[in-house]
Amino acid sequence: MQFTPQQLSGGPKYNSKVKIGNWAEDRSRVEAEAKDYELKKSRGELLTGALERSTAVGLQSVPHSFSEDGGLHYGFSVQLRADLVNETEDTRSFWLANNLFERVGHSWDVVLASASPSSKPVARNVFVISRPTKPRGLAAVESKGEEDDTLCYGDAFYLASNPSLRLDQRTGMVAAPYYLTVEEAGAGGAGAGSRGPTVVMSIKGGPGCEWKVVAADGDTLATDGTPVPANAAVALVHCTTNQRLAASLADAMPTDFGDELGVHCFTYKGTGRKAPGAPLPAAIPNRWTILTATTREAAIDNRDLKPLSPEVLLQKIREVILKRGSHSIRGLGRAFRIMDDRRDGKLDREDFKWGLHDYGVHLKDDEFDMVLDFFDRDGDGNVSMTEFLRALRGEMNARREGFVREAYRRLDKDGSGEVTLSDLVRVYDTSFHPEVKSGRITHEEAVTEFMSQWDTLEKDGVVTYAEFLDYYKDLSASIDDDDYWELMMRNAWHISGGEGWAENTSCRRVLVVHSDDSQEVVEIKDDLGVADDDIAEMMRRLKLQGVTDIKRISLAD
Repeated sequence: MQFTPQQLSGGPKYNSKVKIGNWAEDRSRVEAEAKDYELKKSRGELLTGALERSTAVGLQSVPHSFSEDGGLHYGFSVQLRADLVNETEDTRSFWLANNLFERVGHSWDVVLASASPSSKPVARNVFVISRPTKPRGLAAVESKGEEDDTLCYGDAFYLASNPSLRLDQRTGMVAAPYYLTVEEAGAGGAGAGSRGPTVVMSIKGGPGCEWKVVAADGDTLATDGTPVPANAAVALVHCTTNQRLAASLADAMPTDFGDELGVHCFTYKGTGRKAPGAPLPAAIPNRWTILTATTREAAIDNRDLKPLSPEVLLQKIREVILKRGSHSIRGLGRAFRIMDDRRDGKLDREDFKWGLHDYGVHLKDDEFDMVLDFFDRDGDGNVSMTEFLRALRGEMNARREGFVREAYRRLDKDGSGEVTLSDLVRVYDTSFHPEVKSGRITHEEAVTEFMSQWDTLEKDGVVTYAEFLDYYKDLSASIDDDDYWELMMRNAWHISGGEGWAENTSCRRVLVVHSDDSQEVVEIKDDLGVADDDIAEMMRRLKLQGVTDIKRISLAD
């Protein structure tokens, strides 16, 4: 979706599903991409490339946690091993693994999980024990201080994918993990021979991804609430279905990594004799050993991982938007306001997402969700445009804001706190505008561009200090150097002073001839709005700054 000039100036909007643009150009590009795709597909390049990438990422060595106290803790990186017995009573071991490049269905929101015969700790078979995400409302009211990180029998937890699987090599950022869960009812895809739903990895957390550990000997009453030991046989119960994680030799399936086993969720009935009244131990398909590192060295983590966060994504969004030009944040704000049908300063999540998408921000769905969750503070599905734009701009430091305040003071001659847009444009000096200096645009074009940035034009024609400050906060986000900011503000609004290369060069310097015919070159410290031929006004302002006994003046070369 692209906005037309009429829409940007307040005309009717299209909904988020309508696309406007150069259809011929778009169609040609899509056709070219399709031909390239088909060519690579016919050569087998797509499959080969994807397989190489998935195996390289999945098989990279990663550390796993060493337990100092012999127990398991939230945040631990662990392996899960199932020891299965075949018809000849031979034991074969398999390690829980995930296949982040083998999606289930048509969406990458859900990917395959399996049990692999490979024991080496690698990215695909080392999981992170994570604390379940609390609902936003609950998290806001709870304040109990530091929580105990010990994992106990009966505690809910997530099994999250290893961060190395979600590392973006270009940025060094780690995206949100996938979580072990069960495939939704009716989705199909259960492995051959499995009795319950297929176990998969989902990008979406929540209650459906919660598991708990129960004792393998079945004595839950005696163990509930006690710490779970590392490297001991246990059973994992899916909290929603109350069924147990299981692997079976009957569920063989091919994967990119070779022949492995499907994993499902089903509580098998234990076999063997037991004493009267004693609990029934977990059946072999439901028994898992949660493994930690055997040495401290194996737990050393030399990876430079930067977890993805709303703040990191916001910086990524800011960089994309600022590439569109120094006024791009203001342009985004106008686009959002056009989409705001309710005129309440909020957009629903879908409109907000499409608004960013149309501005060139292309994030993955889970990344969008992370950003939107951050700004949807009350969980009502709406995002405050003001809060988002304020965060996008970032804070303006005191030095920069001081120049904004001084510029407005010079414009507000009567101290009323209001400046008209026409007055502002009348004194706006474009001679130091970088594109005017380079000849890319004219003075008139620079003035027109400047005027187009002010929403007050359609309202009362008055620019308050708050509006003036917001304009420069938007502009400030695109300028890294404080000295350059100072030079720009001094020259645009004729603020005298400055040191080094930030020194003002726009204030007029005039040759003053005194009554005794002595001469000196003097800078008019406040010549904002003074015409080149208005000698009387120049002399008046010189007197205001303390230059007296003036016989005449002339413009200095």
